[in-house]
Amino acid sequence: MSYLDEIKFNKKIVFEKIIPPEKATYKQIKFKNKKLEKYLKEKNIKLYSHQAQAIEHVKNGKNVVITTPTASGKSYIYIFSVLEKLAENPYATSIVIFPLKALARDQYAKIKELIDETEIQATVEIYDGDTPKEKRRQIKQNPPNFL
Repeated sequence: MSYLDEIKFNKKIVFEKIIPPEKATYKQIKFKNKKLEKYLKEKNIKLYSHQAQAIEHVKNGKNVVITTPTASGKSYIYIFSVLEKLAENPYATSIVIFPLKALARDQYAKIKELIDETEIQATVEIYDGDTPKEKRRQIKQNPPNFL
C-alpha cells in the first residue's frame, strides 16, 4: 500500500480536491523600490498572479505559505518581499532557513546576483555549520539583510 493510500485509508486526509491545470496568469505589481520593477522589465520576467498576490500580502503584513512545484517562482516571492521592505527600513532582516546546504548556497547566489544587478543596498550571508568562527562573529555584530 502506498503512503498516500495508507493515509487515505486511515482517514488522516479529511479533504482532497484535484485542481486541473490552468493557463498561466500574470500580474504586474508596483514596488516602492523602482529598481525591482526595472530588473523585472530588463530580464523580461513576468510575475505569476500567485507571486504578485503573495508579495502584496507580505507588503500588507500578512503571513504567507506557498506550496507550489519546484521552479514555480517561490524564491522571487521572499526575495522581492525583503528587498521591497528595505525601501522602508534599510535595517530589515530576514532569516531564511533551508533544509539543505546546497539549496542555501543556490539561493545565496540568486539573492547576491539580484542585489548586484539591481545595485540595491542589501547584504546576504550564510550561517551554518561550515561558517568559520570569525565570520560568525562578524555576522552577529553586523547582521545582513538576508541570513
